[in-house]
Amino acid sequence: MIEKPGIILVAGATGNQGGAVLRHLLEQGWKVRALTRNPDSRSAGELRDLGAELVQGNFGDQVSLKQALEGVYGVFMPGLQVNMRVTPETETKYGSALIEAAKDAGVRHFVYVSEMHANRDSSRARPFR
Repeated sequence: MIEKPGIILVAGATGNQGGAVLRHLLEQGWKVRALTRNPDSRSAGELRDLGAELVQGNFGDQVSLKQALEGVYGVFMPGLQVNMRVTPETETKYGSALIEAAKDAGVRHFVYVSEMHANRDSSRARPFR
């Protein structure tokens, strides 16, 4: 197996999409850090049992994001759940917070998946760097 260049932080790892990505990365030999609001939850414990490192964090807390991103090579952030009554403004605020913290931490790769207005203004996408 080819040596992997670092840790991948998966936000939303206890959800369906984040959990699937986390499991796939572990199967491919990556070191994975799961960002979770509650590392003591049953679903977070299942991720720990699979080999993921758990770190507590919140998109509204820059200090927790900075700590979660220490030594991280890449980030995967799924879109926020619409069923949690997330508005486009909230998704933008939280997504931007993690993106900015990742840039400050020197993260090399960032994958962000959004389901809100996915087909609108796709030409407005901008590079991470």
